[in-house]
Amino acid sequence: MEKKSIQIGDFIKVRSNGERFWCIVEGFGDEGVVAKVNNHVVMQNFSFGDNIAVQLEDVIEVISQSEKPHPLKFDVTTEGDSIFLTFNQPLKWLGLTPEGAMELGNKLIDKATELTPPTEKGE
Repeated sequence: MEKKSIQIGDFIKVRSNGERFWCIVEGFGDEGVVAKVNNHVVMQNFSFGDNIAVQLEDVIEVISQSEKPHPLKFDVTTEGDSIFLTFNQPLKWLGLTPEGAMELGNKLIDKATELTPPTEKGE
């Protein structure tokens, strides 16, 4: 990822400590960008709205602020009994607060559980 291709106001997807989340670029530092976290994060020592320093090698996607939003998409991962949803768009595009995203995620998980037929042990 070249620094030249990232502009202030762009959305960047960051990978840190095994978690992916969206940020909005606020500026540039010596080794990367300064960005505002735009997702609820679970495995970080910062939270929604915090400014963080992001090294360029941790940026996995860039969406220009001029691009139009895509349809709602998300990734589902599990760890033990926990289910995690990662939205593939910045929350700002979805018109969601972190709390709204958590509520939507819980509704999606509940609906998926409701639609999934039970399986018998041993299958």
